[in-house]
Amino acid sequence: KLLTVEEAQLIVTYLREASGAPRPPHPPTPVPATGMELGKQVFTTLCATCHAIEGISKAQVGPDLTHMGTVAGTRRPGVTAEAYIRQSIREPGAFVVAGFANIMPPGFGQSLTRDQLEALVAFLLAQK
Repeated sequence: KLLTVEEAQLIVTYLREASGAPRPPHPPTPVPATGMELGKQVFTTLCATCHAIEGISKAQVGPDLTHMGTVAGTRRPGVTAEAYIRQSIREPGAFVVAGFANIMPPGFGQSLTRDQLEALVAFLLAQK
C-alpha cells in the first residue's frame, strides 16, 4: 500500500487546485453506505475531482466516465468491462486512455477496502 486514503485525498486536493476546479464547501461527511450508494460515495469522494460523470462531476483531468459501463468493454480486446475497470483502479498505469497523462496515484486501488473497490467497480459498470 503506497498511499493512505488521507494521502490520496491530499493528492486529489492538489489536483483540484492545480486544475482550477472549485473546492467543495466542506469535506464530505462519511456516511455508512452499501452497494451502489457506497460506489457513488467512493467516486464522489475520491474520483470526481479528476473524472466526470454527467450529473455528478464535470472534472476534466482524467477521462470522462459517464458511459464507462459501455465503453470499458471496448477498450481492450478480450478484456471484459468489469476486468478493465477493476484493473484500471488497482493498476492505474495498466490502461492509459489516449490523450490523458498517467497521473492517477499508483497505490490508489490498494487504499480502498475490498467493499469500496467492489462497490466502485459496480457503480462504474452501471454508468451506461
